[in-house]
Amino acid sequence: LDEESFDAYVDRVNDCVRRYLGDRYGFDGIESTSEEIRLLLRRVHPPIVAPEEIDRFLDDTDLVKYAKVSAKRDECEQYLAKAVAIVTRTTPPRKTKKRKETSA
Repeated sequence: LDEESFDAYVDRVNDCVRRYLGDRYGFDGIESTSEEIRLLLRRVHPPIVAPEEIDRFLDDTDLVKYAKVSAKRDECEQYLAKAVAIVTRTTPPRKTKKRKETSA
């Protein structure tokens, strides 16, 4: 961001989300189109929380990545926040270890 390479920044954030989703749900997120990602995610069970959020993220970042719409600094920060929200919402909860009960 400091170098004002906003479009490249959006591209990297987009790639991070794609890679994460692919690794998380078992497909090649980098080589998949946005439409393919949508279709693959619709098949996930249990269903993904807020798939519309992922759809909007892909649509918005695709405009910068493929349609050459220029991004601004504040948009880059918003894309990063959306990416973090997607990862946070789709990360499975940690399993807690059961404590051994001791008898007194």
